Amino acid sequence: MFLRQTGNSNRALLYGSYQDDGELNIEVFAINKYNYKTSLRVISLQVEKRPKEALYEVEMKFLNLNIEDLFEGDWLSDLEDIFRDHLWKESPEIYVTKVASVVDIGGRVPVNPKDKEGIVVRIGGTTNFSQELRTLEVEANQLRNRVSCPRDYKRTSAEYRFRSRSFLPDWCGFRLITGGPKASTNVGASQPNVEAKEVSTTVPSSRPPLRRPAFSPGTNTFEHPGCAESMDLPEQLDGEGMMQHQDAAFSPIPLEEDSYNPPDMGHLPRRDLLSDFLLSLLLPGFVTAMLLSTLTCFMCCQHE
Repeated sequence: MFLRQTGNSNRALLYGSYQDDGELNIEVFAINKYNYKTSLRVISLQVEKRPKEALYEVEMKFLNLNIEDLFEGDWLSDLEDIFRDHLWKESPEIYVTKVASVVDIGGRVPVNPKDKEGIVVRIGGTTNFSQELRTLEVEANQLRNRVSCPRDYKRTSAEYRFRSRSFLPDWCGFRLITGGPKASTNVGASQPNVEAKEVSTTVPSSRPPLRRPAFSPGTNTFEHPGCAESMDLPEQLDGEGMMQHQDAAFSPIPLEEDSYNPPDMGHLPRRDLLSDFLLSLLLPGFVTAMLLSTLTCFMCCQHE
């Protein structure tokens, strides 16, 4: 179940399907914005399982609708009629199995605020896919390696059936799914449906496994295994690009030791910076004085 409320609207949309059949209680909390009083209302729904579950699904993406638009008017019934009357006549049961916003499944928010977010809809049927749907699948496969489909361009043989009902489909998001609503697939993906299996691969490695630091209750300190084993590194490793450990004087400082002895800097050479400081001041000053004296002589001595 999903709850959607756009902007500052006082209307909220609760949509989806409950997983189990039976009684479903929905608690609705309301707050009065003027006196901040709250109220609770419980809505009881009876969920019934369909007598025949859809084992085949058709996933489509529409660019001119939002979630709230789909549940207003006759959009859902018109979409089911297109499949029931033209594209999937062999299926006695056709109904919508899943609805999701393009933004909720990883799509981008439109740049223009007036544009719609787009929706992804799955239509389920109880019989195998018709020849018309398989033809659309072949036509849509040729578009998945290209950029997004233009909105105002006819791409497939069934385009006019959706345009006549004011649907703007994105045929790059069309695909057929086998396995029913319980199939483990991602909504909106362009890859064909595959059975989800847990695959475990083991990559051989010559490095020792990492171990968690050991805690010493007596000293309230952690003993990291890397510090204890750093002095026992082999002289030559197994060619993984690591440096050879040849520095015998390497001795890390323990974490529990507070004393620190900095290295002696008495043997380092010292440089006298006084001469550099005087040179940086006297040389520019002398040059400036010479230029001013020359300019003064030209202006005063040759004056008539």
